[in-house]
Amino acid sequence: MSKESQLRALVNQKLIEMGERERLKELLRARLIECGWKDQLKAHCKALVPDSVKKELLQRIRAFLAQHATL
Repeated sequence: MSKESQLRALVNQKLIEMGERERLKELLRARLIECGWKDQLKAHCKALVPDSVKKELLQRIRAFLAQHATL
């Protein structure tokens, strides 16, 4: 294991032990939402999904709902 890998592992371990990793993840999540990045990524991903796949999934959802209409 290289010195860099060891240092990364040590830092990661300390972040986890102190609970800072979760706090940083929550901060990142909040900041990405604030700046609209999450919505931009979501729109970009939707644009990449072929219409044929969207139609197939919609048909399957409709079939599922039809089978479980008592919900």
